[in-house]
Amino acid sequence: MTKPGGKPGAGDLKRISIIGVPGAGKTRLSRELVTPRPMRRVNADSYLWDSHWRLREPDPRAAFQAALRRGKRWIADSEVCHGPRELLQLPDLVIYLDYSMPRLVLHNIRRWLTHRKFRRPELPAGCEERFPRQILKDIVGGRTRRGHEEALRSYPPRLLVRIRTPRKLRAFVRDTFGPDGTAGKIGRLR
Repeated sequence: MTKPGGKPGAGDLKRISIIGVPGAGKTRLSRELVTPRPMRRVNADSYLWDSHWRLREPDPRAAFQAALRRGKRWIADSEVCHGPRELLQLPDLVIYLDYSMPRLVLHNIRRWLTHRKFRRPELPAGCEERFPRQILKDIVGGRTRRGHEEALRSYPPRLLVRIRTPRKLRAFVRDTFGPDGTAGKIGRLR
């Protein structure tokens, strides 16, 4: 059902991509959105990484992209570089977590402090959280944001929602998916 103004309602959304730089909260958001819905969660990290942070063989990006092309109902979370065409043009909705540089630096440091010496659930054994030195350098230098912006120009999505603050994210989730969906859980996002 389409909401007034041409925006899709939650029932219209069969494929949703959540993109953004590392540490923006893509995986957490996808976990919360998929819980009450009959959709499969497709996480790029689970396709890309083998134990001890080695890229899977032969081509992990191809496996991730194929999973997106095959799926009829999914919520995917990834940096856009792992499958720009599939992540931006297949979904009914692209949510871009486009937070400020200071917030992203803080999120990455907080994630490292929370998960250091442990692995996040979506990662294989041996992929304990490491200090994100290169990620922080890329965020501060603007490299990651430029990559996302270039991909958005090259593969314009049907519907893009650019979220710049956690407050805007909570409001968007509440307005799109309703108060009985995941808005309460999303409220915990920082």
